[in-house]
Amino acid sequence: MQSTKAAEGPVLMPRTAWIALGVFMLFYMMNALDRLLPSLMVKNIKADLSIDDLQMSLIMGVAFALFYAIWGLPFGWILDQAPRRIVLYFAVTLWSCAMIACGLANNFTQLFFARMILGAGEAALAPAAHSMLADIFPKRKLATALSVFTTGAALGTGLSISLGGLAVAHLTQYQWVELPLLGNVRGWQLLFIICGAPGLFLAFLVFAFPEPPRPIKAEKGKPRESLLPFLRQPVFIFLAGSFGVFSMVPYGVNLWVAAFMDRTFGMGPGVAGPLLGAIDIFAVIAGTIGAGSIVDRLVSRGQYDGYLRVFLISIIVGAPIGAIGFLSSDLPTFLLCLTILKFATFTFIGYGAATFQAISPNAMRGRMSAVYLLMLATIGNGGGPFLIGWLTDKALGNPNQLGTAIAIMIASVTPIAAVSAWLGLKPLHAAVARQNEPATQSAGAA
Repeated sequence: MQSTKAAEGPVLMPRTAWIALGVFMLFYMMNALDRLLPSLMVKNIKADLSIDDLQMSLIMGVAFALFYAIWGLPFGWILDQAPRRIVLYFAVTLWSCAMIACGLANNFTQLFFARMILGAGEAALAPAAHSMLADIFPKRKLATALSVFTTGAALGTGLSISLGGLAVAHLTQYQWVELPLLGNVRGWQLLFIICGAPGLFLAFLVFAFPEPPRPIKAEKGKPRESLLPFLRQPVFIFLAGSFGVFSMVPYGVNLWVAAFMDRTFGMGPGVAGPLLGAIDIFAVIAGTIGAGSIVDRLVSRGQYDGYLRVFLISIIVGAPIGAIGFLSSDLPTFLLCLTILKFATFTFIGYGAATFQAISPNAMRGRMSAVYLLMLATIGNGGGPFLIGWLTDKALGNPNQLGTAIAIMIASVTPIAAVSAWLGLKPLHAAVARQNEPATQSAGAA
């Protein structure tokens, strides 16, 4: 019975487990706010720093994604060795300081580098959360738990767009705001500082729950498992081609949709923000938790490729509708299509993380989570916003063709992701089955 328990968990009391999940959700909300805040102030930042759409895409996407990707694997390795709560505390403190630094930036280079440091700090959150949640919740509930964790991003996105939009509309009315010690800052700079400062205190919440024990220790004298052999498996190519490539859609859309509504419908952040926030809070949260529950049901019945099956169906249905929405000049049609796009396709981040945990040995959970996040950061967060900015500035040559650029991006990446998901069904089933064999044998012996 002991070996089965070690395989299944949870190792913390249910109340403590949910406290930990709540803290991780709060931090994820902060992450989403930090990432998306510049998207609400595109017009103001461009005007004050004298930059174009391509440079703005570098600030919103590449700057953040570059260091997020670089630091993901080192953090994953550290989290597999060191107390995870301590690592996470310093990471939250670092990214909060970086947000404040964004508010003190006075040119493109300063803001670019501040966003890079922000990405470095935030690179620790998901590997830490994924690793600890996998040690807290049983495997049969892991996709649901990680999907609930991912709703923190949806809440953060919704609240940041809603409240942030209203704040931007108010604060950007002021050319300069005088702050003690810091002197004069612009309205959009003040918003960065306001959003970064609370994290310096909220970082202490990592100590609200105990460090979950790792269920399996390496045997004495046995060499530590290497990451490279696992990455050579064909299943990783298909996961990168499906989850990784399609992640360009949510990252690209989230960072450019507010600017699209401004240019197409004349809606400033004070009006567009609450509309977009409502879509994120309801559609993305419902879709994320629902998709995670469906995946858990499929996997619990032995359909180990359920992760990619749900993903494949969702993007085939939702992506074309989303592309149509960005080509529409009718606001209700656009909002309906955007809601369907987000409900159906923006929901894979949680069960995508569960996919990587399902094929990972316990001793490699932090590093495998970092690989997943590296994939999302480099391909999705780095490529999606950049491709849209490049299409708008260089290929189409017209800022008012932003909707067309977003639609082209969606139409380009969806077929690649769909084919890759279909090809990955059998390899994924085999990979998950291999990791479940020890647990099954232990349960039978008990």
